[in-house]
Amino acid sequence: MRLVVVSLLAVVLLTSTAHAQTPSVPFEMRWGMSLTDNDKAQILEIARLVSDRPIAKVLAQPMLPASAPYIRVSYQNEIVGTSVIVARLEVRKLDPRHWQSAYLDSLDIRRGEWATKRELFVREVQRRFHIDDAEINLPQDDELSYDELARLLRAIKSKAVVWRATTLPSMDIKLEDIARVSAVRSSRRYAIVVAPSHTTTSYHIDAEFDGKTVIVKRVGMAIP
Repeated sequence: MRLVVVSLLAVVLLTSTAHAQTPSVPFEMRWGMSLTDNDKAQILEIARLVSDRPIAKVLAQPMLPASAPYIRVSYQNEIVGTSVIVARLEVRKLDPRHWQSAYLDSLDIRRGEWATKRELFVREVQRRFHIDDAEINLPQDDELSYDELARLLRAIKSKAVVWRATTLPSMDIKLEDIARVSAVRSSRRYAIVVAPSHTTTSYHIDAEFDGKTVIVKRVGMAIP
C-alpha cells in the first residue's frame, strides 16, 4: 500500500511540473513583451475552452498607447478547395488600468489573470493563393474575382510595380505583408493594405492594375 501511495504522489508531481513548463504551442513575442509559463498555460486553456481546433500559434505584444498586453490566438486553418477558414481569438489581461470595469465584467471565460468572451472569437472565410513558391490567404472581396486577384498578386511578386505616389517614397511590397485587397469597380482601382510584421504601421495603397503592371497612385500610413 505504501508503494502505491508513493507512486501516485510521483505521478501528481510529474503532472504538475509538466503543466508549469512552457507549452509546446509557439508564442511569438514582439516589442519586449514577456509572459510567464503560467500566463501561457492559462491563455492556452482559455483558447481550448473556446474552440477545440488545434492551436497554431499565439501572438503577444504591447498594445499602444497604454502598452496593454495584446494576445491573439491563431488556430489551425480549415482548407476547403481555394478557400480557407481562419479562426482567431483575442485574450485580455484582467487589468483595470487598461480596461473599464464594465468591459472586464463582460469577459466571462477566465483563467487566472486572463479572460475572453465569445465575441472575441472570429472565424473568417478567406481565399487561398499559391503564387510561385509563396502561399497567401486574403479576405474575400465579392467585387474581385479569384483570377483577377491572382494576376495582381503575381504582378506584385514579380516586382511589376510602378510607383507614382508622391506622399511617400517607393517601398518594396512583399507578398506576405499584404493584409487585404479590395476593388472599386467604378474607377478600376484597387485598395491594397500592407501590414509588415516588424512594425505596427500599416500602409494603404491606392493603385491601378492593367493586367500586367501595378501602378501606385497614392499611399497613406496608419499608425495605431
